[in-house]
Amino acid sequence: MPSTSQTKGVRTSAAELDPHADLELLRRLKGRPLDTSDIPPVKFKRCGVSHRIPKQLVTLRLDQAVLTHFRSAGAGYQTRINEVLRASVHRAARPRKLRDRHRKIGQELKQLAQQAWPE
Repeated sequence: MPSTSQTKGVRTSAAELDPHADLELLRRLKGRPLDTSDIPPVKFKRCGVSHRIPKQLVTLRLDQAVLTHFRSAGAGYQTRINEVLRASVHRAARPRKLRDRHRKIGQELKQLAQQAWPE
């Protein structure tokens, strides 16, 4: 039995298919909305940090309670641990930046005060 294809309810054999007719059909359908009702919804995996950042494989010993806490939230616990460590690194770097910013603001205020009230 020859292979068949079904287009708009009409069964045709593979020998009867005409590529020009397919192009004509596509031209007629141009501009009409696509029926996507038969496409199942896409479920995206929750991702933390962008995967473009290279990661390094390490062996790390964690307290059982810490590991249990992160694993209890389900898949992606290693990514969540990485996010917590990254936030800690950013917090550790922040006070130096704030201290420098406060020092600069203090110097600017002192200069403004000297201009407003010369000694």
